Amino acid sequence: MAYFKEEAKKYTSPKQILQSDINSVIKTGTIKSESVKADANGEKIVPVGSFIDKDGQVVTWEESAFSSTPIGITVRPIDVTYGDMPAAYYVEGWLIGERLNYGVKQDSPIEYSNEIYDAIVAALPNIHLDPPDGYVASAKPGAAGSSVNFDLSKATGQLDLASKVTGTLGEENGGTGVTSIEEINLDTKYTKVDLSNVEGTLQIANGGTGATDKETAKSNLGIGDV
Repeated sequence: MAYFKEEAKKYTSPKQILQSDINSVIKTGTIKSESVKADANGEKIVPVGSFIDKDGQVVTWEESAFSSTPIGITVRPIDVTYGDMPAAYYVEGWLIGERLNYGVKQDSPIEYSNEIYDAIVAALPNIHLDPPDGYVASAKPGAAGSSVNFDLSKATGQLDLASKVTGTLGEENGGTGVTSIEEINLDTKYTKVDLSNVEGTLQIANGGTGATDKETAKSNLGIGDV
């Protein structure tokens, strides 16, 4: 009589990546089998919390950037061993950053970092994550917590740039292109204003002479020949 040892079945559940199901928005697409490497058993499993792009390719973190721009994060594991498969993915929601999959396989996890967090925020602004512990915003343009353009429309008071700005602000950016007032040559940069057709009198209080002719202007200003 032959005896066979029955292996105990192992039951596992997918990682839970949802921080909250409030405002979760899910779309569907197709994941390309060719974008996933087979494991030691020949299976191609895309873990829950993986990133996919608009072409259905699995997106991975490659040193300092995503391999392509992600459009969503998979809701559940997808088996693409035998070909392309449909998949559901989050485009909006509250997820847990530490539990997302930044590599193709879970057996080679990539640590959730400040740089990854910034990249996710830039690519998927409707995916809400808690930043890593000790998070410091990247200085890269477009990173979370950084500013490319400053909106000063509601600012009040004076903006002190004397101790903050170094170098020279070029004319193309609204500056003078020089580092001292002595270097500014208004004759070569600006034309004279023709005021011959201006009517009325500009008062001294407003920067004028308070006169309509040269002689009266000299008298008002108390100056000699000019």
